[in-house]
Amino acid sequence: MKSVIYKNKFGLKSAHIWFKNTLNEGENADIIKAFGVSSNLKNGIKKEQNTLIINLKDNEDVIYNNINKTVRYEINRCEKENIKFEFYDSSMLKNNSEIVSKFKDCYDNMYKAKGLDTFLNINDFNKYIDSNLLVLTIAVDNENEELAYHVYVVTDEKVRLLYSCSNFRSDSSKKSLIGRANKYLHWKDILKFKQENKIEYDFGGINSFTDPNGIDKFKLAFGGEQRKYYNVIYGNSFLGKILVFLYKLKGNK
Repeated sequence: MKSVIYKNKFGLKSAHIWFKNTLNEGENADIIKAFGVSSNLKNGIKKEQNTLIINLKDNEDVIYNNINKTVRYEINRCEKENIKFEFYDSSMLKNNSEIVSKFKDCYDNMYKAKGLDTFLNINDFNKYIDSNLLVLTIAVDNENEELAYHVYVVTDEKVRLLYSCSNFRSDSSKKSLIGRANKYLHWKDILKFKQENKIEYDFGGINSFTDPNGIDKFKLAFGGEQRKYYNVIYGNSFLGKILVFLYKLKGNK
């Protein structure tokens, strides 16, 4: 379990906690936002979410052979195209504002191209880095252009995809290459985290197993175990409980 602590303008503290399983795992905060809860905590506001898990304890060949044949072909093609893999943990990111800035530009521009008003909260992003919770990986072509980025929440045993973006500003002729590089990057990430003795690689959520959208189909092509988890918000102090109760009432109107 790892956490990130925030303080709001009223002086109340909130905590983002990852992979919390019981309410007994205390935290010095008024409001807890628990992500990746494996059991249904009784208190608070709960949101159920599906996800896909790769068991990193499996043999590399087993993991690879569970991947869709077409995706395996694209992974092998990227090897021949000399796509490079770059890995940055939180300690590296603390001293590399250029990489963080490039990722933010890619992320913001990707959503801008989709006509969505979505931007990376850089303050929260840096808090996660300061809490040693983030890993950022990049697929780079032989012209040293960044094609795809992945950002993960990482604990001692578990890894969950938090953000993924592709360089849509690149030459349109590279569109297919970027698509392949994104798949290749997942594979290289899996191998790297396996090497670091992580036990679970989480694709960060699936909208639907029965009626998958395009992104769901992309993730499902990697195989893995279909699983359910919960994200929970609950009060951890008297004031926190009041605020969550009011928030819950507001959400029910």
